[in-house]
Amino acid sequence: MYFDSDNRRNNNKTMAELERQQERLVRIYNSVFHAISDMKSSKDYLSTRNLLNVFSSEEGVNTFDIYKLRKMLDSKVVELLEENEKQMQNIQKDIDNIKSIKVEESTEQLKELDLRSNNILYKYMSLLHMNGIQENSDRRRIGCWAKAPTREEAVALQKLCALPQYSGLFTEKQRAVIVENAKNPDVVKHEQAMKPLIEQKQRELSKSYMEGFNLRNIQKKVSNDLKDTIKEG
Repeated sequence: MYFDSDNRRNNNKTMAELERQQERLVRIYNSVFHAISDMKSSKDYLSTRNLLNVFSSEEGVNTFDIYKLRKMLDSKVVELLEENEKQMQNIQKDIDNIKSIKVEESTEQLKELDLRSNNILYKYMSLLHMNGIQENSDRRRIGCWAKAPTREEAVALQKLCALPQYSGLFTEKQRAVIVENAKNPDVVKHEQAMKPLIEQKQRELSKSYMEGFNLRNIQKKVSNDLKDTIKEG
């Protein structure tokens, strides 16, 4: 009688332990399931993988359950990669759209600019020497003209710089100044207004590129883990 009673107590204890073990497995399984479902980026991967590894190392765990969770994680990473690709495409499209907005001048305005700059060009040419004669003097003149030219003067200097006999008289700094000053002031204002927007989008794009890189590395790890689970099964 005593023996039978002791056996019953042992059996009851074993069943209770099995029930607690099963409850723990279900609880951890659900935690992993929700962690995978809630993944938003590569930053969520490490904690999710650690939780999955805890589940995999539990006593009495079913290999098929491990496989299902690893397969689910693999699918989630693929989903995040697809979202990342779409995000990069959308950001690049935004950048292209911003850059496509142009400030244009009328034909009449451009003709007037060309006429005025030509008159200034001829004036400059009349003050310069040919064939390298008094080259230092000519360099000083060009240096003065290129310090802060108006738009018409900058266009004239661009034309002067394009002539082989005068091209060597310009420094790189002077070339940069006249290119900038030759721009339409409205274009300059527009570019300045658009610059912060483009820079912001480019930062977003860089961040998305890095996220895609991280997700691809994660995908390799998840794929290897999945293969190992299949082998173990």
